[in-house]
Amino acid sequence: MAFSISIVIPVYNYARQLDLCLKAVAACRHEALEVIVVDDGSTDDSRDVAARAGGMVLSTGGRKGASSARNTGARAASGDVILFLDSDVCVRPGVLAAVRETLVAHPEVDALMGSYDDHPYSAEFLSQYRNLMHRFIHKHGNQRASTFWGACGAIRRNVFLSSGGFAEDWSGIEDIEFGYRLVRAGHRILLIPGMQVQHLKRWTLWGMLKTDIFMRAIPWTELILRDKFMPNDLNLQTSQRWSVVLVFLMAGLGVLAIGWRPLPFIAAFAGVLAALLFRYWIEFFFSSKWCDHRVTQMAITAAILGVVGFACVSLPRHPVLVAGIVTLALLIGLNARFYGFLAQRRGVPFMLAAIPFHLLYHFYSGASLLTGIARHLLRRQATA
Repeated sequence: MAFSISIVIPVYNYARQLDLCLKAVAACRHEALEVIVVDDGSTDDSRDVAARAGGMVLSTGGRKGASSARNTGARAASGDVILFLDSDVCVRPGVLAAVRETLVAHPEVDALMGSYDDHPYSAEFLSQYRNLMHRFIHKHGNQRASTFWGACGAIRRNVFLSSGGFAEDWSGIEDIEFGYRLVRAGHRILLIPGMQVQHLKRWTLWGMLKTDIFMRAIPWTELILRDKFMPNDLNLQTSQRWSVVLVFLMAGLGVLAIGWRPLPFIAAFAGVLAALLFRYWIEFFFSSKWCDHRVTQMAITAAILGVVGFACVSLPRHPVLVAGIVTLALLIGLNARFYGFLAQRRGVPFMLAAIPFHLLYHFYSGASLLTGIARHLLRRQATA
């Protein structure tokens, strides 16, 4: 049967990444009906890059956001299926074939979502960690998905249009909100871990915190409260929720420990944290190539083990300390599969260096949850 795919790519000031994205699309373009790039008011040469690559180039007429750009492209598309790609991803070979084969074989399925692969473009530690975490979450997510993903998500065009497209007032989580609406309307979404794209983005610490807190966690909390829908899937799995509770418990125990024995505890904590962040600091101040050197990796591992061993021996036994060790052991146990995944993909030193960032992720996720609840209650009170 005839089955055509339209690829829609929104872009805003991502000319270099867009060029790589379109080159990857060109490698499999014979499989698609059309490629549509929607410029969202870029001030760089993103539009020129898109024009040189061929295909259709549209504009939102100004900076209106990714939702508006995707909706603009979808309305102009003529394919049976729309495949949304971000401008900072490179589609892997076989993705279009996987979309076509899955939707033809399963007419009851309305949409598909993919995942980042194991090899992000940036070699820097934080980018590697961030993308591997995303890959792990999608790899172990439920096949019957409860949301949608705009970075690599396919949907039947008639379903997209009849559902109203992306909500333009939910910037940052517009794809999640759209997926929730699809599920509520009875549409079926599948998560296909083998439907992979390479992420081109270089993450910074501030960029990661800003995205996770203000563009994802807080609005996602408000969306959950609005829809009264919190699936046990992806970032919201039960293990993730318990990890947040345990990290907050550790923080409380830390405050108690400082009140009990301030100097020994602060010295031990600072030493462990410095050792764990050693890789990130080396990369930040010098170069990522030093982090991959075998001698450096051995030194980082030895420093971590040495400081941890010193802390355990030098600090006297106390209920607070014991409770902290037990809590940390529970946290590691809950996330053992993820840490094992990191060790398998990038080695034990990388996994150890990722632990403080993963604990930080759970901490600010919990703080964002509380902030989102507070904002939701204040808005309800204001409109009452």
